[in-house]
Amino acid sequence: MGKTRAKKPRRKRKSRGSRSGNKRAARPALWGVAIAMAMCVLLWLAYAGFEDRHWSAFQNAGDRAYGRGNYAYAQRMYHEALQEAERLDPRGEELVQTLLALSRTHKASGEQTLADAMLTRARAVRAQRKR
Repeated sequence: MGKTRAKKPRRKRKSRGSRSGNKRAARPALWGVAIAMAMCVLLWLAYAGFEDRHWSAFQNAGDRAYGRGNYAYAQRMYHEALQEAERLDPRGEELVQTLLALSRTHKASGEQTLADAMLTRARAVRAQRKR
C-alpha cells in the first residue's frame, strides 16, 4: 500500500491588505517631507527676493521728500539707503542710483562740493562694474 505523507504545517501568508498598508503608511511621511521642502524653498526665495526692501523704502522716502522740497529729510533717507546699498552690493546699481539721488539733493540744497563728490563716486562705481 501506499505510504501517506505527513502534511507539513502551512505558514500563514500575510494578506495583501497588510502589505499595502505599510506602503500607505509611508506615503503621508513622504508628503510631509515634500511639503516641508517646498516651504523651505519658498521661504528662501521670499527672503532673497525681498532683501532690498529696506533700500527701496529709504530710496522711496527720499524721493518723496525731494519732491516736496524737504531736502534735509531727503538727504537723511538717501544716506540710509546708501548704507543699505553698500551692504547689498558695494558695486551694485542700487548704490549708483542712491549716489546720484544724493548728488541731486545736495545740488538742490546749494551744497555743490558734496554734490560733485557723490557724482564722482557714482562714476567710479560704474567704472568698477564695467571691468
